[in-house]
Amino acid sequence: MNFLRLSSLLLAGTVCLTGCKPKRPEVKPSSAVVVVPAKVGNIVASTIIIGQVKAYDKVELVARVKGFLKKRNFTEGDLVKKGQLLFLIEQDQYKADVIKAKAAVMSAMADKKNADIDYERQRSLYQKRAVAQKEFDNAAASKMSAEAAVLKAQAELKNAELDLSYTEIKAPFDGIVGLAAYSEGNVVGPDSDALDSIVKVDPVRVQFNLSEVDVLRIQKAMIKEGKEREATPPIVVRLIFQDGSEYSKTGKISFWNNQVNSSTGTFLMQATFPNPDYLLLPGMYVRVMLEGRKSYKALLIPQVAVISEQTGDYVMIVDKTNKVDRRKVELGRKKGLNIEVKSGLKEGELIITQGLQKVNEGMVVKPVMGKSFPLGETTVKPLNGNQMPLPSDGDTTVAAKSGSKSVKKPEAAVKKNAGSTAVKEDKAK
Repeated sequence: MNFLRLSSLLLAGTVCLTGCKPKRPEVKPSSAVVVVPAKVGNIVASTIIIGQVKAYDKVELVARVKGFLKKRNFTEGDLVKKGQLLFLIEQDQYKADVIKAKAAVMSAMADKKNADIDYERQRSLYQKRAVAQKEFDNAAASKMSAEAAVLKAQAELKNAELDLSYTEIKAPFDGIVGLAAYSEGNVVGPDSDALDSIVKVDPVRVQFNLSEVDVLRIQKAMIKEGKEREATPPIVVRLIFQDGSEYSKTGKISFWNNQVNSSTGTFLMQATFPNPDYLLLPGMYVRVMLEGRKSYKALLIPQVAVISEQTGDYVMIVDKTNKVDRRKVELGRKKGLNIEVKSGLKEGELIITQGLQKVNEGMVVKPVMGKSFPLGETTVKPLNGNQMPLPSDGDTTVAAKSGSKSVKKPEAAVKKNAGSTAVKEDKAK
């Protein structure tokens, strides 16, 4: 009986050893990430600051004579040309003053003519000793008084003509008019507020404040090139609008301040830009990009690959064994969608640009090569040369062989298939 019981135990142990093998651990497929190699490219020294557009010229249109506003000859906000009539003040009174002044001139000239005749008569008689000295002196004084009266009348005529001309308020230059402060029929005069304003917007000025460090760099560059301070600085000035688009025209530095603001440590500068399409309007805020004229080589990576933390900036790279490594970097200047790396990377190292949210340091991944800077499409090129779509964050399966398709299966189906496989192995065994 004991023998039979021992045999049963031995047989059960043998069956257990042969049939009850431990379950193999499931190997999760690696995540697919998009990588881009760090490349050496040309970059120029640049800085971006906030600036404000200023009108090249601005004039307040005021009434220099008093009267009813008879006509407003423009549409508010329109572009006007130099010499165009904008406002007309009633002219009847001032035209009458001109006529009156002309009459006074004629009267004075008539008196002067009589005085001249009397003077010549008295001078001739005095030379013949026919009149006394006093008579001749009186004739000379009357002649001078008549000449003075003519000059006075002519001056009054000039003033009357000026007052008449002031009734027509014209544009002093090509520009854009604003909102009128008075409508037709109002009484305006020298004591009134400005009737309107006009600004010249082609060209325009852009004012900005540059740090004293950047100003020092510009001055050193000018000294190195042997240029004087009054010369144009060796920089290119560009503008970026609030919507991110770049203005097509470049500007020139037209003004340097004579001192640094001691409160802010900044230096006021001004650039002039052509504005034929009137895209730049006074008061508009823009980003001013100052670029050097000479470029230098630098290691560049996409800005989207950079992760910034309190401890510094770093990127995730993929090494030769497809492992993810975290690398701290020192960044430099930006160039479009790229940024300069001063230290921490080497040319050719693969930088993860998409899929950063699903990788950790030390993780094995499936790198697929992204397009060159800038990245524009979601279709990427894997290292084996075949095209494959970038998986979404939930996709962790990738193609095992070149040319095979990666299909994500539902989790339940995966478990069912795994169970079926285990049953088949047990039955085979």
